[in-house]
Amino acid sequence: MAESFRIADNQAGGHNVEVGKKGFLLRGDKLYKPLQSGKRGNAEVNFYAEVKNSKDQLFLSLIPRYFGVEQIQDQDGLTSYLVMENLTHIHKHPVILDLKMGVRTADEDATPEFVERRRVKELNSTTPSLGFRIAGLKGWDDALKQRPNIPPKKCKNATTDTVKDVLKLFIVNGTDKPRKDVLPPILESLKALVNWFETSNSHRFYAASVLCIYEGDTSSTDAKIVVKLIDFTHVFPIKDGGKDDGFIFGLKNVINLFEQLLHE
Repeated sequence: MAESFRIADNQAGGHNVEVGKKGFLLRGDKLYKPLQSGKRGNAEVNFYAEVKNSKDQLFLSLIPRYFGVEQIQDQDGLTSYLVMENLTHIHKHPVILDLKMGVRTADEDATPEFVERRRVKELNSTTPSLGFRIAGLKGWDDALKQRPNIPPKKCKNATTDTVKDVLKLFIVNGTDKPRKDVLPPILESLKALVNWFETSNSHRFYAASVLCIYEGDTSSTDAKIVVKLIDFTHVFPIKDGGKDDGFIFGLKNVINLFEQLLHE
């Protein structure tokens, strides 16, 4: 008998976290992401289809495995879902950090009016100043054996002055020993991402995220580190011979802040 679907309760960020919107579903080692309507959904499907058979093994190792599109019957009729690897399938109590990358989130097809609206909105975040913002954070209190209450606004409203303190919540676990042990392997993966972006001139990624995950249960002998690039609704081929400098800028700032936390 096939395993039934369950609602994903580990989603750290994204459009579908909002009340009243369909969220992610899980079944076994697969995650089902509601396909966004119109051009955005088609763009993500097309991107995954394009890279699925890529010979760029480094890039393929940096993104979730993709299994196609599946339609599922629910109370509203048939809903289309992107089917991909469930990155938390191996974790008992995953700690998840969602970092929205780049110095702007409006893509190359956006109207000048939309670009300006987003620019003004992003002035209240770390997007233009640091090249990333914290889109979401799911922690784990290993002393109380429960998830701590980390208000979404605490992440959303982080400034250049407070963002390191919010990032620190990623390794605070309710004990007197913050999880600094997870930072070296996460830093190694982030530097691999930087290396790919600095040696690739294939695409620019707007409003994409880097997802960092580890096992919050300290009784586990394996931290089960996962660092992946996700969210591909706004990906554009590079035609000017440049690189995705905004993404690289953000990654280097994340690395710098994590290195500061490691050595505190």
